[in-house]
Amino acid sequence: MSNDSSVSPEDFPEELGQQGNVSDSWKRFRMHFLGWRDNSRWLFLTVPVLFATVGVFEARTSEIEARLLSSAAAKLSYTIGAGPSPSITFPSSGPYNEIRGYAGLPRFERRLIDSGFRVVAQARLSPELERLAQWRITPPFREPAVAGLTIRGENGIELYNAGTRELVFDSYEDVPPSRDQGLIACRKPGT
Repeated sequence: MSNDSSVSPEDFPEELGQQGNVSDSWKRFRMHFLGWRDNSRWLFLTVPVLFATVGVFEARTSEIEARLLSSAAAKLSYTIGAGPSPSITFPSSGPYNEIRGYAGLPRFERRLIDSGFRVVAQARLSPELERLAQWRITPPFREPAVAGLTIRGENGIELYNAGTRELVFDSYEDVPPSRDQGLIACRKPGT
């Protein structure tokens, strides 16, 4: 082979020319890593101090919790759509859900459908709100101080109205005993 047929660095493909740079950067990374490994006590000191600082900040301000919860709440929504919802989720238990009758909605809906009624419109939950309801977490909503039930016919005529004032009791003595549990003994605070 003669000198005329030798290859100069300009004739190398670009990938081969960069191979030296890759091995150089790997060597630099390895040296930095070994340096951190030798000084790992600083890492073991820094991480707990960082977590403690974030913990104290959160305990005093609740800023992280507020940001996380408000960003999650911003994704919760619903719309009203025609016909029954394919993925409606009803509450199954809980004191307010039972008192207000929300836990009994599936049975009530089934009885109405069996009697010949049909669902004209129902809520469509956003995926985030549906996931929250499936986890049995009550979605955020403005709860009225007292509740009532008004059922209107197809033409808007009021068929049934459970007044809101008749379910509000002024004292413990006005509360009738539960039919399911027999007599309930109620004590006034301090007696």
